[in-house]
Amino acid sequence: MNYFLLTSPVAKAKGWSTLPVRLIEAIKGSGDGEKATDKVFQGQDLKAMEAEWKKFVLAIPIPKHLMDKGGDQ
Repeated sequence: MNYFLLTSPVAKAKGWSTLPVRLIEAIKGSGDGEKATDKVFQGQDLKAMEAEWKKFVLAIPIPKHLMDKGGDQ
């Protein structure tokens, strides 16, 4: 998720790319990860974020050498 937020052009365009750094700062300030997460993600369209993240992940190419191995590697 962080990779998506920090590198995706969609995440950058929607302002989501700032969320990981803001979350770290909020956790450092409060010491409470759950409250910090709620604060930082408040007002974000999480359904839209999840949909874009899924598109991003599914578009990541699987290296050929991993595809050739088969099984549960």
